[in-house]
Amino acid sequence: MAVITITTPLVKDALANLECKVSNRFQSGDHIIITGRVLAATVNGDKKTLLDYEHNIAHWGR
Repeated sequence: MAVITITTPLVKDALANLECKVSNRFQSGDHIIITGRVLAATVNGDKKTLLDYEHNIAHWGR
């Protein structure tokens, strides 16, 4: 099976970028909920994850 990717700009300095294709749109009051299928993902291994818990930011795993 071939890997399908789309051409999209990436978010500079992001921990990860996901390339998605819209699967569905659902009307919910005055909002539209959009779901998608991930086609490709890139991860910046130089970045460290953060955890925001009760308004305190801490490094994950510490």
